[in-house]
Amino acid sequence: MKRNKLKGFTLIEVMMVLLIFAIMLSFVAINTNFTLNESTKLKNFSATLLAKIKLAKQQALFQHATLRLVIQPKQYWFQRLQKIDNQYQWRNVVNDSLLEESQIDQNIIVETSEPPILYPNGDFLPFVIKISNKKHNLQYIISGDDTGAMRIHQ
Repeated sequence: MKRNKLKGFTLIEVMMVLLIFAIMLSFVAINTNFTLNESTKLKNFSATLLAKIKLAKQQALFQHATLRLVIQPKQYWFQRLQKIDNQYQWRNVVNDSLLEESQIDQNIIVETSEPPILYPNGDFLPFVIKISNKKHNLQYIISGDDTGAMRIHQ
């Protein structure tokens, strides 16, 4: 009788291949997770900023006030146009936590040529706000056009 020789891999060889595969997969998962987190942060920041601009538009309408968005590298806030001593001056919005100063994450860049100005009748000047990430090629654009529509583009 002839004995069949079994061909195949030993348990140790299979375990080593699985270990190497798991290590490689973990590196891919870490890099992908970082990119997704940055993308999610940027998307959430863009959505929050657009929501605050829409809220400010409603506030301008209900309070019969002119508001504008001020953007600095590390923070943004809204200002109200007020008449003080027969002169109009921009003053920071106070006693409204949603329109007061908000911080911008250190990896997020916010750029605009003209800040949005929101008028008491609900109108606003067309604007474009570019929101990008310092480390990745991610970008969102918030725009307001002359029809009164505001939206986010990627």
